[in-house]
Amino acid sequence: MASQKLLSAGQYQQAHARFEQLQQQYQKQQRPTAQAYALYYLSQVELQQQRYPAALSYLEQAYQLQQLAEPLQQQSLLMIAQLQLQTQQWQRAIASFQRWKSHSNQATNYQLEYWLAQAQARAERWPAAAQSIQLALSKPSPIPLSWWQLAVVIYSQQQNWLGAIAAQQQILKAQPEEMSSWWQLSQLQLRQGEAEQAQAYLEQAHRLGLFSQAQHYQTLSQLMQQHGQPYQAAHLLSEGIQHHLLSRQQYQHNLCQLWLSAKEYTRAVTCFGQYAKHHQDANSYQLLAYAQAQLGKIGDSIASYQQANRLTGANQAENYLQQGLLYLRLERYSEAHQALKKAAAFPATASTSQQALDYLKQFP
Repeated sequence: MASQKLLSAGQYQQAHARFEQLQQQYQKQQRPTAQAYALYYLSQVELQQQRYPAALSYLEQAYQLQQLAEPLQQQSLLMIAQLQLQTQQWQRAIASFQRWKSHSNQATNYQLEYWLAQAQARAERWPAAAQSIQLALSKPSPIPLSWWQLAVVIYSQQQNWLGAIAAQQQILKAQPEEMSSWWQLSQLQLRQGEAEQAQAYLEQAHRLGLFSQAQHYQTLSQLMQQHGQPYQAAHLLSEGIQHHLLSRQQYQHNLCQLWLSAKEYTRAVTCFGQYAKHHQDANSYQLLAYAQAQLGKIGDSIASYQQANRLTGANQAENYLQQGLLYLRLERYSEAHQALKKAAAFPATASTSQQALDYLKQFP
């Protein structure tokens, strides 16, 4: 009783010394019941100081003596299992939890099933972990958030994407202000092949102002492009660049192409003009020329095609053909003839160029 008072008063060093002295004395006296209680209280001293390996050692010794009162003996087994889980002894924890279940009169101990699922997941025993977490989740509400989080991990490992999605939706309900909740749900839906649903959730997260990483902008932009929404994708990329979450150097060309696909030709011309001038890229000059032509800037378009042909990697055949056709629109027949003759020398554009040259013959 004096030793217990020391424990209650938080005088752990003195309590430990007294209980240790007692358990050694009882062992010599061959008094197993008294020794078991002394060992049990030693485990409590260590627990109060969060010294889990030592607490586990004392508690196991007390349990093995089989002298504690039955309720306390059973409670000790459950504490042993929890300490084994705490000290990452996964297989031993599983065995202890299952032993406790076999001696328990309870129909279902939801908390124990969660702990058991934790140990089984750590031991990579995924089918067993799935069964345990399913039992834990049959608990009447409210269900702790950590249980749903564990369920997502377990179901994902089994590629049970529908189960993982259902669990993640519960997490989202509890934490709608966390971008991680929306992001994880979108990734699981992509795994399940539900790209439209993934896009819808990411769009909602974006409207809530939760985007904070490059991958958020990248993924939603890609989904918008896949679903034929270049205008929305371009606006999103532009926002990511403005917020310095996306590199302008890395994403500007893609942004320019999206403006072009969206038929936002004025924006495409500005974008490709900046990019082509900085990078001296033949393809960018070709696309710039196309956008300029759509805006009726024929002279600028011809100049861009000509600049593209001066650079490595240009599609010279197509560029000469487009120049010839643009000169025709300007009724500059001599330059049109020269450009079309060059285009006719390439097999890919020979037929179309020849048709245009035949058309030119009617003009003196």
